Amino acid sequence: MNQIRVVPLRLNLLRRVAQDLRAKFYSPDDPLLLAGVTVVVPHHRGIVYLRHYLGEIINAGKPKPFLSPRFVTIEDLANQIALAAKGNPGRALDLTDQAWLLFRLVKDLGMYQDVAGSWDRFFGWGVRLAGIIDEIDRELVEAKDIQYPEDVRPEARALLERLSEIYQGFAASLDKHGFTTQGRRFRQAAEAAAAEAAEALALDPARTYLVGFYATSRAEDRIFRHLFDRGAAVWWHADPEDLPPLYRRWQEGWKARLVTVEEEAAAGKTDDQPELHFHEAYDLHAELRVAERVLAGASAGLPDQCALVLPDPSALVPMLYHIPEALQVNISIGYPLERSSVAALLERIMLVVEGSDKDGAYYYQDYLALVRHPYVRRLPTPGGQYGHIVLHLLEDKMRHYGRPFLNQADIRDLAALSYAEEHASALLASEGIDLAEAVAHLDRLHANLIRPWEKAKTPSELAATLRQTVGFLLEPFLGRTQFAAGQLLDNEFVHALGDEVIPSLEDALFADEPMAHSLLFTLLRDLVHMTRVPFEGQPLKGLQILGLLETRLLAFDKVIMLDVNEGILPAHEDVNPLLPELLRPAIGLPTKEKEEAITRYHFERLVGSAREVHLVWQASTATSASGLEGKKTRSRFVEALLWGKEAKAGSLLDHLIEREVLTIPAQALVKAEGLPRSNSDATKVATFIKSHAAKHGISATLLNTYLRCPASFLYRYILKLEPPESPLEEIDPAELGVLVHQALEAYFRPYAGREYIRARHNDPGQLLDLFHGLYGQSPTYRSLGPEKRIFLEGAVAHRLRGYLEAMPEATFIEGVEQQYSAKLETSLGNLALAGKVDRLDRRDGKRIILDYKTGSVDTFGAGHFEQALADLALPASLDYEGLQLVRDAIADLQLPLYVMLVAQSAPSGRKDAADILSAYVELRSPTSEQFKERYFVKPDRQAEIQDAYAAWFAETFPKLVAYVIDHIAHAPQFYRATDEADCAYCDYRAICGLTLA
Repeated sequence: MNQIRVVPLRLNLLRRVAQDLRAKFYSPDDPLLLAGVTVVVPHHRGIVYLRHYLGEIINAGKPKPFLSPRFVTIEDLANQIALAAKGNPGRALDLTDQAWLLFRLVKDLGMYQDVAGSWDRFFGWGVRLAGIIDEIDRELVEAKDIQYPEDVRPEARALLERLSEIYQGFAASLDKHGFTTQGRRFRQAAEAAAAEAAEALALDPARTYLVGFYATSRAEDRIFRHLFDRGAAVWWHADPEDLPPLYRRWQEGWKARLVTVEEEAAAGKTDDQPELHFHEAYDLHAELRVAERVLAGASAGLPDQCALVLPDPSALVPMLYHIPEALQVNISIGYPLERSSVAALLERIMLVVEGSDKDGAYYYQDYLALVRHPYVRRLPTPGGQYGHIVLHLLEDKMRHYGRPFLNQADIRDLAALSYAEEHASALLASEGIDLAEAVAHLDRLHANLIRPWEKAKTPSELAATLRQTVGFLLEPFLGRTQFAAGQLLDNEFVHALGDEVIPSLEDALFADEPMAHSLLFTLLRDLVHMTRVPFEGQPLKGLQILGLLETRLLAFDKVIMLDVNEGILPAHEDVNPLLPELLRPAIGLPTKEKEEAITRYHFERLVGSAREVHLVWQASTATSASGLEGKKTRSRFVEALLWGKEAKAGSLLDHLIEREVLTIPAQALVKAEGLPRSNSDATKVATFIKSHAAKHGISATLLNTYLRCPASFLYRYILKLEPPESPLEEIDPAELGVLVHQALEAYFRPYAGREYIRARHNDPGQLLDLFHGLYGQSPTYRSLGPEKRIFLEGAVAHRLRGYLEAMPEATFIEGVEQQYSAKLETSLGNLALAGKVDRLDRRDGKRIILDYKTGSVDTFGAGHFEQALADLALPASLDYEGLQLVRDAIADLQLPLYVMLVAQSAPSGRKDAADILSAYVELRSPTSEQFKERYFVKPDRQAEIQDAYAAWFAETFPKLVAYVIDHIAHAPQFYRATDEADCAYCDYRAICGLTLA
């Protein structure tokens, strides 16, 4: 009986196989002897290493030329057997082509409307259905209907209930058109696993090696069993005393005898157990630091000396920046193309096209995202100058004058706009670009990056568009050696696009089928999602960077594995909406438990075959997509290793775990009170206050800004930082407020100095005409779509009519939009205060200041004046607590400042505020409380506390304003917000580090 050879993990499997090949089939006198041997392995990387070891062993003596054995993967072997059996097994279709055939089949079977109404709706189901059919073939099971499948969607139920009919129809369609699938080839190879097939392949089972396989499908098992029974050598890599579960099942199924391959001097490793190091990191950066430290002393002169294993390929790019420069690197990992900069650019182009409106105008955010991409920004102008200056100026103009949706003509007009002409001209001139060339550059970008994508109607046209796009992006840099050397990773991504994605579209069975952009782009996104970048390099040189599956068969002296966390190792299982886990046994398919067993085996095999292993995981709390917090934990595979060592030691071994400590200086956790001021800062502030007071007067807006947040005051008034602008997409509350104020000013101005009688003078039509005239000339009107315009006009009309109806029966309008000023003695001298009052009325012997508010109103509560202001003692120091005390007492200085200004300018010469009231008129909320005058102190209360009211305005309030101005001028810091709730709405929150809110 033939035997299965088990190589202990401490030995290098491939090196031991190479030794066996040399001992049995190599003769210096017969260089053709090895050529008659066939070695079957799971993947091509194993072939490279096995060929290397064989050459190394043979050349250790007196080297002579020889022909190598025939090395093939299992897929190669299945294809060859199927070809020998069928003569012409046909072209193997990928999943997208299989989905297309299934779509046409389902449509012909009358299930079209039951499953999906169109190809784009069926596509996702078709890809999953093709995957299930492929599994059915590989597992050699019969396709069966699943009657009344539970817990699946109606589309899935329609497919599963007629699965047998679909399978038979699909097989017939493949035969009719001369196609096949990889699963069918495995089925055909398994069915043809007979001596005749082996002879047709010139395959001698007695000279065949089956090396390193662990989990096999039923088709693979039948092929291997056929060869094994006829003398093929099967080699496993495992602990003979503790075989993994699938090996035990394999042995029991074949009733095979196992033979342990004994250690030989040339085999290499002699230690029974690897030296294990456990590292717990708090995030990816900490993991990378661990890897960097371990690699600092690593040697990688030979291909099996050191491996860096990344179960999650997303760590690849940041990891490359932590590898010592002295180490050569070979990357052999399937990196997802969708995570590359090339894929990001394609996604941005597709979003521009998909996001365009019915008139072909592009959403400005999508357009800006495209022109900000590094590939686009580096493109030269037609004259060969740097094009990023043109795009920078265009973005600036779009923020000031753009609309949410812009067509190409709008973009050209913006580029030609003379906004900040001197600045723009200077920037363009600095790069030798004139306006005509700037516009030509934008036209060229549109013609090559957007227009072809809009015109593509079929997959083949989309493939041509992709080629054109890549050519346009790379053509200016071809032949530049330095450029190519700096773009090694990006070059790999571009090659993957050209070698995998574009041919898949060009060669698809539906390549010439007209399709909507939504489906074309879905196809492209799916292809990009499925594509892995192989990074073809020198696999026998330097540090080997691999994924876990890429380590199959290989053994290394030192292994560093990152991200050994649950959810990554093993990976989370994706729920298949077509065939959930519980339904798989109904058609004879294995459950997903097999996948975890496979992952565990490869992990344990890699660890057990190394001398030194460093396992690194993250232990941190993160918010999941559901919004719930979850803690990252180490993999169950690591737990098993730790438990094994603890069981042997008889105690807990937590001290074996080396934890990366997150060192945060205590000062970093202390919220800074503010930004310290230097002497020069104090001088600048004092100069600004004096100048501003002389030119404009100190306004309530300036004082309120400082009272709420001194840091915001610094950014706005001293540093003069403009808040970020963007084209209007929604109603701009600030601009709406200006328009309403202007309309009300124009409406009431003719009544200044006259009595306004509601019944006689109310004219809503006139007020609305005034608003519409102003609104029609505003940026808001130009930016909003028709629906939003109608909504805004209706809402404003409701509020303006309502306000006129809520006017007092009679009121004397003393002034409209009138400017008032007064002098105030401060530490900086006698400064001017100023304010413009929306309207000043007289009623019942009182002067009433009215200020229109279209936004939210900070109202003063009942009794607020008596409780918080009348006896307010001003702070003695100019610190944060003092400013906060004032803010807590009076959050808004506007109305009391207006009272003081109006009182100071009283024509009677009386300088007190005894007969002056102030109120906000709320024009925002359409409730029963709308249009109510919200007073600083209500008229009935003011009459009761008239003396205290007048005294407060005569003495306390001027001192309060002077205190705020002194605080502005002399406080030691620009303090943080006095109420952190304001930070959420601050224009400067992105650059301010004074709050943890």
